[in-house]
Amino acid sequence: MKKSVLTMLSLIVLSLFIVACAPSEKALESTAADEVAEDVVEEVEEVVEEPADVVENVEDVAEEVEAAGSTHTVKVTDAGFNPDQVSINAGDTVVWENVRTGRINTAMILGTKTCTHIKSGIFNPEETFGWTFDKPEPCTIVDGIYTHKLMKVLVEE
Repeated sequence: MKKSVLTMLSLIVLSLFIVACAPSEKALESTAADEVAEDVVEEVEEVVEEPADVVENVEDVAEEVEAAGSTHTVKVTDAGFNPDQVSINAGDTVVWENVRTGRINTAMILGTKTCTHIKSGIFNPEETFGWTFDKPEPCTIVDGIYTHKLMKVLVEE
């Protein structure tokens, strides 16, 4: 009898241990934010494969595209893009200038949706990346380092 009571107690303790160690349903659920983050990471991984050239300064880019149209400068800061939306004409160029000073100070420009052809390599502080927009379309640009930072480029005719 004593042996069966000990066996029964052992089974109860083992059952409680298994239940307590099992993951909860909350731990298994993914949030909408997690899914968006996974989508952005996948997008970044796809476009990082073929980075464009990074140039040393804004003046070099501006000289190359002066004849084609206007140049608009967007600063890539520790807080995101400044400005976070620009309206330009087809043929204009946007130059992103890395002015970050924080611990993570590199930058990377990635176009999304219909603008996935826009992609820079990783560029350091005081370096720039420029892109000339040839056709009217709205473009969402993602910061490839801080993937939650976005900006819009509205290209008009």
